[in-house]
Amino acid sequence: MDKVKEVKALHEKVYSNRKIADETGYTKLTIKKYLSPNFNPIKVNMVFNATENCPLLEMK
Repeated sequence: MDKVKEVKALHEKVYSNRKIADETGYTKLTIKKYLSPNFNPIKVNMVFNATENCPLLEMK
């Protein structure tokens, strides 16, 4: 969630997506997703946690 807040704060300072990507090290696609009105950080977090704890997805 802190990543999203960081991106939105830079966007409010009128930084371009490219400038935000350069400053944060995130991809331009990630910046675009974070700034999308349809972006739901809770949904992303749930998917991340589910894949992290899934034994079927573990690489051996």
